Amino acid sequence: MAKKFFVTVMHRGRAWVEYLVRWRITTCLIAIAVAVYGVVLRVAGLGRSLWLDEAWVANSVATSSLAKMFYYKSWLQTSPPLFLVLVRETVAVFGLTNAALRAIPLLMGLLAMAVMFILARHLLLRRYALLATALFVLSPVAITYSRTLKQYSSELAASTTILLVCIMFLGRPTTQRFRLLVAIVAVGLLIAYAVAFVLPGIILVLFLFFSPSRSCCNPRGTANRAVWRGVVLATIAGGILIGEYILFVLPNDPSLLRAHWGFVASDRPSSLDESVIKESSFLAASDSYELLEELPIPRPANGVEKRLILGAVGSIVGVGFALACLRFSKGRRRWLELQALCVTPCLLLLIGDWFSWYPLTRRTSLFLLPFIVLLLASSLQLMSYFLLSRFHKHWLKMLLDAAVLGVILLMLAGVVRRTPLAISKIPIEDIDSAVLFLRGHVQSGDVLWVHASCSESFKLYARMRGWQGATVKYGQTGWPCCARGVFNYTSSEKLVRDDFSSVIPDAFSGRVWLLYTNRFYHWQILGVDEREIMKTILREKGCSETQTPVFHNVGVSSFNCKEHVTKSGGGAP
Repeated sequence: MAKKFFVTVMHRGRAWVEYLVRWRITTCLIAIAVAVYGVVLRVAGLGRSLWLDEAWVANSVATSSLAKMFYYKSWLQTSPPLFLVLVRETVAVFGLTNAALRAIPLLMGLLAMAVMFILARHLLLRRYALLATALFVLSPVAITYSRTLKQYSSELAASTTILLVCIMFLGRPTTQRFRLLVAIVAVGLLIAYAVAFVLPGIILVLFLFFSPSRSCCNPRGTANRAVWRGVVLATIAGGILIGEYILFVLPNDPSLLRAHWGFVASDRPSSLDESVIKESSFLAASDSYELLEELPIPRPANGVEKRLILGAVGSIVGVGFALACLRFSKGRRRWLELQALCVTPCLLLLIGDWFSWYPLTRRTSLFLLPFIVLLLASSLQLMSYFLLSRFHKHWLKMLLDAAVLGVILLMLAGVVRRTPLAISKIPIEDIDSAVLFLRGHVQSGDVLWVHASCSESFKLYARMRGWQGATVKYGQTGWPCCARGVFNYTSSEKLVRDDFSSVIPDAFSGRVWLLYTNRFYHWQILGVDEREIMKTILREKGCSETQTPVFHNVGVSSFNCKEHVTKSGGGAP
């Protein structure tokens, strides 16, 4: 009796699981949950204070002319021209506010989400399309830069749109679709320099993977047309890249930027002995794993877990490539075309990082997110095709579908746990609140010393809050990258003392205010804690520190300095 009851419960339980997995509304509800939470995370905190990296972009956008914006006098301009123009026009319409400055990155992030949904549905089965969309939408890097005044969400939108249009063209290579592809590539290059890494893969596919059956009955004509289209696309894209390099990149000193990236070619292995091969393998694995950090996966606690994750992903991609080659041998080109499109830009970025041409970081590699996601999702779908064709079991399909939905739910739960909305609203640096406090407390005759780490942020919010007339002195040491004309980013106590004493003489009497960043990473990279050096100098002058409020990652200090008294007892002149 008990056994029969147990069998009945198991049977009904399996039936319910199968019903939920196969129920179309289940997929729709999960998709809606992913999309809504992805949008909410991107919109949350849109009006929070900008931090240094955003502030200098905002200041360049707010200059009086386009020439000053493209060649910003205080900072090396790294944002592409069309991105800057769009932000500038948005500010002209809606005013200089935090939300208006971030409107274009937000719109680009939302556009990338929508295009990725269309792309995944066009290529993949419903379950795997949902997996690909969830991996894309819940990416922590994509979320961060959809509400950050930098060009990286524009790079993501451009690369995703180009990939969609390219795949549509490969499916039906008409003249109209080729013209659309060329137009999208041209616009993409103007709004995202990183699109240059995507183009070789597209051109390679145009040259190597043309299909006579797709357009006409003349194989030679199809081949000639494929080669001609590849040449046209390469010529137009190359012309735009050369023009951008001459007009916008060269005037902003790319050699200085490459030096700051810290990827020195001489540090790379130059021979091929056993130790060098091991080191090269380690660097390649490390760089490859950095690409995976774009995905909403748990952060491993140690190197062993990293290697396990990298090994698992590598195995999935390797098996997917083998299955794509198998299908290609049977005349099915679609999957190998997709593999080539997705792998090529990833390899090119790894090579660019290796030779110090372009840095590989979480934000600079964000444009690769759709390629990484589709590479994984398509490989998993090919594996499921293979398993289902070999084992004709009803329960196997249900198990695979349930596994995919389970992974998506776990991923969504992990993002909700790691990225609560309250944290999303906290600024990286609350310079806005600090400036409001200083405006209300700095008196006539006081001196406000703004450290280089906050110079651009202070200028922005002093302008936005209408604060004029304060005696402001700007520090010239401890610069982050990359202030124009500053070629040495090292620091020392002597440099800080010389710089500080040139503005705050021994004979100064009055109140001195200090404004500086409290981001630990800044001082860690610099190697010298200039905050404490400045405070020590003021204490040595006989100044006493008074209490000030605490702001997130921004420090404000206040010192009362009496008139300097010399050793002879006389007052300072």
